[in-house]
Amino acid sequence: MDNHHLFENTGLIIFKNFIKDPEFYEICTNLKRDILIEFENTDKKNLGGFQMGNLAVTTTKKYNKLIYDILIQNGLEKIIKEITNNKFSDYQITMGGNLNIPGGYTQHFHTDGIHENKFIIVNIATEDVYENNGPLEIFCNTHKKKLPYWKFLLKKKNT
Repeated sequence: MDNHHLFENTGLIIFKNFIKDPEFYEICTNLKRDILIEFENTDKKNLGGFQMGNLAVTTTKKYNKLIYDILIQNGLEKIIKEITNNKFSDYQITMGGNLNIPGGYTQHFHTDGIHENKFIIVNIATEDVYENNGPLEIFCNTHKKKLPYWKFLLKKKNT
């Protein structure tokens, strides 16, 4: 099955080892260092999400352009066109980051807002991700219909 049909059917595509660039690995190393410095110099009790172990990270701002440029160099525009039949320029780009704190708790299921519009999320792992340390759960085929939060919770309990 080609990537367009895979994306249409499942709502996701995973490209393992998409970026094989020494500069990217250096950026990831520096990003982790800067995040840890910021984290150590922050009053944790004032951080939303700290008790659960998942924090929005502001340090990523200075790395956004570097990571974006590497994504473009590795063919992100072509992939978006291939899977959506839309031009990359048709999309509004928003960048950010999250930090999963080692030893944190599984976060309760939630959404980060009301998402009425279609959008594509491109997650770039800056470290190895495994099922037990991944930053989010993905449920295939939930993109095909409007699923209220409460129904998704029921669906999640049955999966």
